[in-house]
Order: sequence, then C-alpha cells, then structure tokens
Amino acid sequence: MIRALIIAGVIAVSAPAFADTAPVERGALFTEKQARQHLVHLGYTDISQLTRDEKGVWHGSALKGGKTLAVAVDLKGTFKR
Repeated sequence: MIRALIIAGVIAVSAPAFADTAPVERGALFTEKQARQHLVHLGYTDISQLTRDEKGVWHGSALKGGKTLAVAVDLKGTFKR
C-alpha cells in the first residue's frame, strides 16, 4: 500500500499533466488517513475533512501555493478541480 502511495506521488509530482485529469473509478485503495497523508506528502496543508464518493474517490479541499484548491485522491494519485 505504501509503495502504491509513493508511486502515485511520484507520478503526480513528476507529471503535472496527470494532476488535472479526472479520477480513476475503480474503488478505493486508500483510507481517509492514507489519502490525507498522500496530500501532505504532495505539499498540501490545511486539508479539510475528506469524503469518499460511491466510486471510491476521496474529495476535499486543501491549501497549496497560497490558494485553497478542491482536491481528490484516486488510484492515480491526486487531481484538482
């Protein structure tokens, strides 16, 4: 599980084009705690409560670069809306 988080983090950080894509809808691999840790690893702070939708994607908001952004964590990593 940790390996998947690290791989997703590397993809999200090293390939910004992936960061703005729609979430993968295959069910949740992350718990809320793991999704939150992943966002922290990517540099997000002030993360709101995360809620999981019926497709297993965690949604919330977080602060990065001085802006509050809508974020989500899916099987690929993170995207923002």
